[in-house]
Amino acid sequence: MRCSGLLIGLSFGVILLGTAILSDVGEVMPLQGRRKMKDAEPIEYTGKKYRKCVAAVVFNQDGLVLVGERVKVEGSWQLPQGGVDAAETLEEAAARELYEEMGIKTGKDENQVECLGTVSPPCEAGCYNVTSGWLKDAGYAGQHLSFVSFFSPHSLTPVLTGLNGEPQEFTQTKWMEFPSLAKSVWGPKQPAYEFASSAILPKFLMRLKK
Repeated sequence: MRCSGLLIGLSFGVILLGTAILSDVGEVMPLQGRRKMKDAEPIEYTGKKYRKCVAAVVFNQDGLVLVGERVKVEGSWQLPQGGVDAAETLEEAAARELYEEMGIKTGKDENQVECLGTVSPPCEAGCYNVTSGWLKDAGYAGQHLSFVSFFSPHSLTPVLTGLNGEPQEFTQTKWMEFPSLAKSVWGPKQPAYEFASSAILPKFLMRLKK
């Protein structure tokens, strides 16, 4: 899949930037019973292959986002994220990752979140490179990071043990301002986070005021 254009679809206001648009999103459910699936078709950019990846952006009523501190990397905070399987949409993958890494499902009950929409940055912002590790071994130059937004008016109680057979990803969670997170996340991810913050946050804050 060649990288072209920008996808943005938000249930609190649809935006068209670039060559394509993603329709509004309703409730999505993560696939249960984790299995090793084939990766989604990679993104091709500058002659390299990037694994399709998605992050879950969970907002509270104060406009803050839920982040986790990575296991064995003290002080490194980020959004729940992971690779997209071939059988998944971006929204399904984000819901699954949110469930596996923080034990939070989509829905309207307590400790559940509503899916709002998706932002997929252009490749110059969304692609980040890695220099070693399993991604390199699998033939990827890095990952292309998209973002799916969620919201809950309720207090959330994350479960960080790792679900669906996945290992624990985070040691603790907190709420954080999206722009501050974008500036402090691991360097290669900063352009994607900054793009998502500028695209999503203003529309979400407008939604809160209604």
